[in-house]
Amino acid sequence: QVHISGENSRMDGLGILVPEILRLQVACLRCSAMMDTAFVDQAELTRSCARCNAEFKMRMQPEMAHQYSPVLAMLELVGCRAVQLVPSNLRGTCLCCDNQDLNFTNIAVSTTREADCHSCHAKLALLLPRVDFVEVGGGTQQPVPAAAKPKRDKRTDDLRRQGGGLVNHGVC
Repeated sequence: QVHISGENSRMDGLGILVPEILRLQVACLRCSAMMDTAFVDQAELTRSCARCNAEFKMRMQPEMAHQYSPVLAMLELVGCRAVQLVPSNLRGTCLCCDNQDLNFTNIAVSTTREADCHSCHAKLALLLPRVDFVEVGGGTQQPVPAAAKPKRDKRTDDLRRQGGGLVNHGVC
């Protein structure tokens, strides 16, 4: 699983931030080809790579980002990896009046978006200076290291080549 984390985000006047349409650029694990994808609410998508035809399975679970948690969503990715967040639509909650109908469209990384609450007219500002894809869990899924190969004697390797002599001159 991967957390989409908006660490050090600025949410002036906003209490909660939830992804409405989350757009990501993903890369194929087989050939590194890039592909854009969009998640609406809790979505499960299956796609295939345009270059190598490898299958991607992607699942997004929206989270509520707030002052104490910068996590926007949880991703489960198979066959691909998340590369970057592209302009997405987020929904916010006003801290002053609890209005939950604040839409921020085409929010891009490192761009400040200012707005006013439709109910109480409070000034709101949103800035995601950077978005990280943080891998979590999966402690049992670590690849098992291959067994170390025993060192070979270079002298005997040279003798085993075609046309070379026998090891120990053929004596057991």
